[in-house]
Amino acid sequence: MTYDAGFGRLDENRMCGIVGYIGQRPVLPLLVQGLERVEYRGYDSAGVAWLEPPGQIVVRKRQGKVAELVSALSGQSTTSTVGLAHTRWATHGVPSDVNAHPHASCRHDVVLVHNGTIDNFRELRTTLEAEGHTFRSDTDSEVLVHLIERFLDQGDGLVQAVQKMHAVVSGAYGIVVMTNREPGRLVAARHGSPLVLGVADHGMFVASDATAFRSQTDRVVYLEDGEMAVMHEREFTPLTLENQSITKEVERLEWTVEQIMKGGYPHFMLKEIMEQPEALRRTLAGRLSADGNARVVLGGLERIRPFLVEKLERVVITACGTSWHAGLIGKRMLEKILGLPVSVEYASELATGFSYIDGRTLCIAISQSGETKDTIAAARRAKTQGAVVWNIGNVVGASLTRVADAGMYLHVGPEIGVASTKAFTAQVAALSLFALCLAELRPSNLTDQGRADIETALKALPDQVAQILAADDAVRQLAPEFKSATNCLFLGRGYNFPTALEGALKLKEISYIHAEGYPAGEMKHGPIALIDERMPVVVIAPQEGESEVTYPKVMANLEEVAARRGRVTLIASRGDEHPQALQAEGKIDHVLWMPHTRAMFTPILAGVYCQLLAYHVAVLRGCDVDQPRGLAKSVTVE
Repeated sequence: MTYDAGFGRLDENRMCGIVGYIGQRPVLPLLVQGLERVEYRGYDSAGVAWLEPPGQIVVRKRQGKVAELVSALSGQSTTSTVGLAHTRWATHGVPSDVNAHPHASCRHDVVLVHNGTIDNFRELRTTLEAEGHTFRSDTDSEVLVHLIERFLDQGDGLVQAVQKMHAVVSGAYGIVVMTNREPGRLVAARHGSPLVLGVADHGMFVASDATAFRSQTDRVVYLEDGEMAVMHEREFTPLTLENQSITKEVERLEWTVEQIMKGGYPHFMLKEIMEQPEALRRTLAGRLSADGNARVVLGGLERIRPFLVEKLERVVITACGTSWHAGLIGKRMLEKILGLPVSVEYASELATGFSYIDGRTLCIAISQSGETKDTIAAARRAKTQGAVVWNIGNVVGASLTRVADAGMYLHVGPEIGVASTKAFTAQVAALSLFALCLAELRPSNLTDQGRADIETALKALPDQVAQILAADDAVRQLAPEFKSATNCLFLGRGYNFPTALEGALKLKEISYIHAEGYPAGEMKHGPIALIDERMPVVVIAPQEGESEVTYPKVMANLEEVAARRGRVTLIASRGDEHPQALQAEGKIDHVLWMPHTRAMFTPILAGVYCQLLAYHVAVLRGCDVDQPRGLAKSVTVE
């Protein structure tokens, strides 16, 4: 595959957190620190296990957040230098002490932590129970430790037992295993769920995410699907799950510990909202010409250039959640600039197959983490139907990058808050870059001046987002209007219908207020029945370019809301006199002003206002902003 160059390998966190260590230092503080760093990827329960000299395995686990586990470990000490840990986001089995990882074998001499899902766990469990194995949990993960125990009992070593486990398991996993039968090693294996090794001077780490050990080392080794590693105190041996020897490159992380800390902000989400000007600069860096010729450079296009020039007839964008909303904005961009038919499909639906995808189709797969299982499945399905896959992501080497034929990275750095912010705005910018690049390769609706104007608008975006962020106090002041609401409506047209969807998603994700996004014109076909003096309504109505066509229609819809006494917050273009008149008439409660830009970039500016609003409302309601209930950062299950 060919990817756009320009920055080094960034790591990112995945759903559920794994941490393991074997080395020369006491293991417990390292495991706890690692769990705290990856907790936002799974926070239903947490647990640790270590090998207590001379050979007893100790397991401690608790339902709830890592703090509950830390409390349970208060006063606990050990000289052990080998162990593993896990923080869970429940898939099979409710959050509980029993269902928390690590899981132990019948004789408590093998322990394992697992990310992913095992498709045939019920059949395997039935077989193992018939053989005499006793299960303690309701999870799919526990079958893995019992399978390994079975093969160890048959005389295999730990490495061979893991390989035989792989041969009978159907599904996805990233696992780390420890046994007191072979006390000097940890074994890690990857099949569909990420694992990365950390090479420190004092020992070896393994984790689902390098943030777990970044304070200890910047040297990493990424395991690929079908690979495993046998870790000792000072070294590791990489193998395939078919027991073939392989060579792995030790790489350097380019991001710092500071980038994964809050940096003085009360929440990661607020920090990442405030990082957006710099995040956009990183997305645009090296991709826009500096000579005024409006040339966009995406090196990742080289491999698929012949297809784009000679065969491309339609585009399918696939994604989930916030990335899907970015895809809706990208659809409008591509259709306006290139005149190509574009559809946007939920990845979970596209994965079942669509008949119109063929060898003339470009599939754009968008995923911040690159590990979203539905999006990976959709991209694979599109490829089986002949499509070429272009990936827009943020994590170098993520699973989706290996499925895609080519792609580009966002460069925004680790995004820790579960509700995506800086990745969304960067995805919209990245889609515009891709559209401009295609316009240089094939016939388009752009004039040279039009192309130059878009590039100028792109370059202005970071500073314009900074202007929005400077209005944070105004957003904070209107948040109490939403605090006690049970329902909220977001309305927009054109480019800002997807912004309305994204604004509603942000609010319900982190504040737990039911919110819906609608095309403003559709409001009168149903949702208008809900509007009364208790319902806040956010109307997105910039007066820019294409928006000039939709603007009067949106304002007419606003009048319909006002006539039913809805509480209106309007996001409008700076200098627009109409909102001021409406506010004087008592038809608008609040106005949030945004700088002038092209219509295609108004979702970025309006989207930042929606992020700030959701954040401040959630804080007022006492919600857990960074770790909203029931959600995980990267959904690696279907």
